[in-house]
Amino acid sequence: MCRTLPGVLNGVAKGGGLVERGRKASADLAFLGTRVIGFGDGEVSPATVGFLEQMVRDTPIEVVARFCQALLTCDMRGSLATLGRVSVIVMVGEKDRLIAPRLGIELAAEIPGAQLIWVPGGGHALILERPDLVTDAITALLARMDAGGNLPRSA
Repeated sequence: MCRTLPGVLNGVAKGGGLVERGRKASADLAFLGTRVIGFGDGEVSPATVGFLEQMVRDTPIEVVARFCQALLTCDMRGSLATLGRVSVIVMVGEKDRLIAPRLGIELAAEIPGAQLIWVPGGGHALILERPDLVTDAITALLARMDAGGNLPRSA
């Protein structure tokens, strides 16, 4: 065991209020940051914000960094036309602070036949922020596919 650990723990125990205030402040900042960056107009419950904040916190920073690097170096715009063979929905939150809404609009325009769903007041985490809207869009997409006969059926 580290020889300094008892002294450090004793100091923390004596100044525990300061440490706890620091822990609380960092948790509050993480919650607020998640709320501002992930969601749009403020109609999302604190539990939903907390859920997303916990998912972000549980993701190792190396994974986040490598994912961001991959996104920055990957340009698949040249292959978007091939998506015209399948039904595509692009949902764009008006107040997305991670991906500029204009990029979602451009994406939908580049995919032949894509349906654009503009979500007023919506942010980046639409699946959490507006789950009913996302579910309805997926359900309608599947119904259109089924009606057109291009939905794979299992035996």
